[in-house]
Formats: sequence, C-alpha cells, structure tokens
Amino acid sequence: MADDYDGEVNYLAACYYAQAGNSDKAFKCMAASLEKGYANYYNWAVNTEADVNVEPIRKDPRFSALLKANGAIFGR
Repeated sequence: MADDYDGEVNYLAACYYAQAGNSDKAFKCMAASLEKGYANYYNWAVNTEADVNVEPIRKDPRFSALLKANGAIFGR
C-alpha cells in the first residue's frame, strides 16, 4: 500500500476501476482522491489520450457532482 498524501494514488485507482468497468469503486477512489486534494483538473476532466484515465465514468452524473462539490481545489 502506497502512502497517498496528495490523492494521486486514489486518482490512479479511480482510473484503474473506471477502465475495468467498476464504476462504484472508481467513484469511491475519486472521492478519496479529491478529499486529499488531487487537483489536476486536466486529468479529471480532459485527459483521454493517456492509457490511464477516467474517461469511462465522465458521463455518469456522479462524476460532475464530485467535481462540482470539490471545485474549490481547482480554483473554480
């Protein structure tokens, strides 16, 4: 288990679970990542070119709700 001091580990886990089709686990990891302050808005909302991304869960309403609820970390 890696120490996730800035939320990046949970971001990567959210990517993994999103790609694996397990959206419930992806959203749990996304919430944990945002709570720890992982504020790379590009990775959350835009990045589709990397092998590791959250694209499969972006259309789910929970995705935009989590981004909106944590908008302060993005300066939005």
